[in-house]
Amino acid sequence: MNAWTGIKGSRSWKRFPDGTIIQRGISIAGTAGNPTTIQLPISFSDTNYSVVCSYDNARSGISTIYSFAALPLTASTFALMGSLTSGSIYAYWIAIGE
Repeated sequence: MNAWTGIKGSRSWKRFPDGTIIQRGISIAGTAGNPTTIQLPISFSDTNYSVVCSYDNARSGISTIYSFAALPLTASTFALMGSLTSGSIYAYWIAIGE
C-alpha cells in the first residue's frame, strides 16, 4: 500500500482502504481566461473532489510568483489555468477525492 501507481515525477495516484484517492502530477497550465483540460490518471467517483496547484520556483532572485486556478469538470478531468496572459508555465497539482 506504500507505492504510488503511475509514472514517477509525472502523474501518479494512490487509493487508500477507506476509498480516498490522492492523485498528483505536473502539467502546463492554460493562460488566464483559457484553461487547459487535464486528464487525471484515474477517475474519481464523481466531481466532488478538490484540486490544489502550486509553482515551485522559490529561489533567490525570482521576482514573479504565478498563481493558478483549478476546477473539476468531470470525474476524470479538471480545468487548469495560470496567471500568465501569454506563454506557458508548469503547475504541480494534487487532487483528493473518492
